Amino acid sequence: MATYVDLDGVRTWYEEYGTGRPLVLLHPGGYGAAAFEVNIGPLAEHFHIYTPERRGHGNTPDVAGRYTFEQGAQDTIAFF
Repeated sequence: MATYVDLDGVRTWYEEYGTGRPLVLLHPGGYGAAAFEVNIGPLAEHFHIYTPERRGHGNTPDVAGRYTFEQGAQDTIAFF
């Protein structure tokens, strides 16, 4: 199920799959959540998977200004 959540003014896209203990998959730079396409099915058999896309990746828009590792960490924390 794909949806959006607002993270500090950024409309952030994510999907959820499966049930069980939560597992967040953070995609590598330059890719979106589709990077995990082959892993989703097997992992979703055991976990509740979340695949948020970072700013400027996949379905989440880019924003003006610098984007740092610190901001990425803050976005991930805000996701929960």
